[in-house]
Amino acid sequence: MTDSRTFLDIPYDEHIVPFPNTAAVLMQHAREFPDKPALCFRDKTYTYAALRDLCLSADLSALNGAKPLVSLHDTQNGLLLMLILLSRGIPFDLDPQAATHVRAAELPLTEKVPGDFEPPFVHLDDTAMVLDGTYRFSQYNLLVAAQAAGIAFKLFRNGDAVSALPLASVRDLVFGVLGPLYFAKTVRFSADPGAEVLAGRAQYAWCADILPDAPLLSGGLLRDAHMLFSREYPETLSPYARYMPVYFDQAAGLGPVTDLEGNLMNFLGVDIGRDGEAWTCEGHALGQTIVL
Repeated sequence: MTDSRTFLDIPYDEHIVPFPNTAAVLMQHAREFPDKPALCFRDKTYTYAALRDLCLSADLSALNGAKPLVSLHDTQNGLLLMLILLSRGIPFDLDPQAATHVRAAELPLTEKVPGDFEPPFVHLDDTAMVLDGTYRFSQYNLLVAAQAAGIAFKLFRNGDAVSALPLASVRDLVFGVLGPLYFAKTVRFSADPGAEVLAGRAQYAWCADILPDAPLLSGGLLRDAHMLFSREYPETLSPYARYMPVYFDQAAGLGPVTDLEGNLMNFLGVDIGRDGEAWTCEGHALGQTIVL
């Protein structure tokens, strides 16, 4: 790993993402697809307009000025709180297994209508989060990772994204939620994500370690369909299967992704390779080490 501020001769300050901050992503999607479902939980669905309204008008006085802790132990609460903080440019600590005491859905909303919203004054290089007290990520780092995942899996295509539960790492966040949201996907959660792709009900699935309970050579898939698994499965004889047995916390959860033939997938703004037996990773998604 490296903290190099230059990648492929692109200086770190010559940004490769077109958005000024996370809030701008949600605001653009809400403007273009206000009624499209963004996050579909078991008992609650947020459209892109509703998600924007929550993120930009939630009253955060309950934080009492303290640096927030975000956990993924309660998936729905953790994701909503994380998106609120990212959108408002409030740095937070991410500990996937800790306890979060702020209930995002219970935060009061300020008196605003959609037309009142303006992008928060947040810079790409502002700190977004600290992961497990070890790596500091800027808004830019996380947006690069989300964009890279989305482009690699062509999440700009039609069709939903489906994610496995639980979300227990930054990799789960980027490939299960942030990448799809970056490209205005509808993100659903399922006990069998791969089956959703194979049945033609989704274009992409973050499957983690869940093998689909369906024939792996099914027809009728959506264009550029993909299933991403957290380890290699010899029995997944499908051209739509991708494997990610290794990931890097410092690279916001990115890591080597291969197809059936072992070919590495490319990620925009990130270069992953091998140096002997060790994996190497550099690029604009890497957070800065704060613990030696």
